[in-house]
Amino acid sequence: MKRQQLPATPIVFLVNLLFASAHLLAAEDQSPVPAMEALVTQEQYQQAFALGQENLNEWEGDPDFDYIFSLAALESGDANDSFFALERVAATATDSGLRALARLELARAYFVTNNLTAPEKLFNAVLATNPPPNVQQNIQFFLQLIAARQNAQTPTLNWTVSPVIGSDSNANSATSNGLIDTPLIGQIELDPAGQETEDNFSNTTLTMAYQYPFTRDRSLNFNLNLGHLNNFDTDQFDIDNVRGELAYNWGNEVHRFKHEISTGKVNLDQNGFQKSLALDSSWQRAGANG
Repeated sequence: MKRQQLPATPIVFLVNLLFASAHLLAAEDQSPVPAMEALVTQEQYQQAFALGQENLNEWEGDPDFDYIFSLAALESGDANDSFFALERVAATATDSGLRALARLELARAYFVTNNLTAPEKLFNAVLATNPPPNVQQNIQFFLQLIAARQNAQTPTLNWTVSPVIGSDSNANSATSNGLIDTPLIGQIELDPAGQETEDNFSNTTLTMAYQYPFTRDRSLNFNLNLGHLNNFDTDQFDIDNVRGELAYNWGNEVHRFKHEISTGKVNLDQNGFQKSLALDSSWQRAGANG
């Protein structure tokens, strides 16, 4: 009597599925902080902010992630998202140096949103700890700006241009592998255009901020952010973005209110990729800790 040999295909399938699942879990556990730090170093703040938003649900609450995410949000013109992350770091980080940095950036975020009482308290609190001379100098600079803004009732216009030139080892955010293993289909060979591509780039950012104060506690603000990422060889990954915000701010030293309308557009290789329109109202209350 001949024995029937069971096919090995289901076992092979389960083994492949197990390895694929383990690989996916390992990828999910990989911190996005190093990649975000690299983008912030290259002043690609909006890309770092977008990467942080993709990983927010999983990594929110990690002090290192919260800190770099808050910097990316603040430099991308989204101060509201930076507040919550910085407040968590300032309150829960076990590293005293990181807590101090978070307080300084939190003060700067308040200053950007024209809440002048909160940053003044935070800056003075850090100043009382006798930080290094360069930190003291920066704090004094901001305190002078706060004093000038508190007494100013004339329109102001500020603008900055930030050109950056660098090299990106993975300009198209693709894999370096020529083959991809899948549980169901097996190996798939990628076209060379679908693999990671190294390229040099220039990234230019223009920011403009106009404030028209009606009184000391009421003002109309207009902010404009323009960005152009130019890859020297891979034009299909060039990014142009524009974001405009119009906000009315009012309140007093304790309570600050903001009503804002914002719009944005992103082009990929000169083709429309994303549009956004948002209405936002926010309330800030300055407590004992700013």
